[in-house]
Amino acid sequence: MKVTLVNHPRPELSKLMRCYHRARKAIKAGKLNTTLDRLNKGLGLAMRKEYARPYQTTINACTCPDHARHPGQWCKHQLALALIVRATE
Repeated sequence: MKVTLVNHPRPELSKLMRCYHRARKAIKAGKLNTTLDRLNKGLGLAMRKEYARPYQTTINACTCPDHARHPGQWCKHQLALALIVRATE
């Protein structure tokens, strides 16, 4: 069943959720090298109205400890950034 958000007070969230669900499918299909747990945490960061970014984050790199521990995988900060970028395109 597909749910559509109508007259949502923050319409950008419906785009964000569509991007999130596409990313979930990509992870499950093995096309995105990260975990569902990190994606869920990234979504939580992306949904905040204000977000203080203590780490230098780009799509290709992040200075957080999690990114250093799991080279080759996206951290939650990179996922949040990717979700926000895709939702605002």
